[in-house]
Amino acid sequence: KELKSFEHAHEDVKVIVKALSSIKYSIHVSQDVKQKALEDYEIFARDMTTRLHQRAKKSNSVKHFELSSDAYQIYLGFFKENICFNKMQSNYAQALFNAKRFALAGNVFERLALNSEQAKDKKRHLYSATLSFYEALKDRESLNYYDTVQSQSGLAQTGERYVSSYPNSKEVPNVLFNIAWIRYDEGKFDESIAKFSDFIKTYPNSKSTKAAVKLIVDAYTIKE
Repeated sequence: KELKSFEHAHEDVKVIVKALSSIKYSIHVSQDVKQKALEDYEIFARDMTTRLHQRAKKSNSVKHFELSSDAYQIYLGFFKENICFNKMQSNYAQALFNAKRFALAGNVFERLALNSEQAKDKKRHLYSATLSFYEALKDRESLNYYDTVQSQSGLAQTGERYVSSYPNSKEVPNVLFNIAWIRYDEGKFDESIAKFSDFIKTYPNSKSTKAAVKLIVDAYTIKE
């Protein structure tokens, strides 16, 4: 921290958590010593993790966001009962998205949406989940079978939940298009044709309308 060098800070977080784990589960350490160690070193671990994220934002480097998300994962895996847990989890999801780990980001955003008490946070996290799953599926070659299926179902579920919960949101057209697209991506062409057709009728002047028409034609061509 004094050197302002955080090249290995994610490893430092791992060292702190490993040491605290030994203390927390030791029968030879008194409870008051355990508690003080957990409180003191949680601050260090959280500080390093957030500084890694700040560096990543400043550099806008995918590599730095990867290291930041690794540190968040280690932190969240241990400090599950800390009052900063939800805030750190939100930061974790953002770091994952910027690290282009979209499938995992979608899962974390979806979990945040389900657990959010504030309406605006729930709405924001739910939309971020749909966007994350969509971005994941745009690069299918980087996904394994499990991530592909999970992203497809995640996009469909979070998208439909968003539309039903916030029908007047300006993001609804984009979400509806993505839901139709996921049916196309899954090979459910009849369903995708129906959803794209509804989209065109509802939003004839949308910037995505031309793409919807093209995908309908493609779906019919594949069916033939």
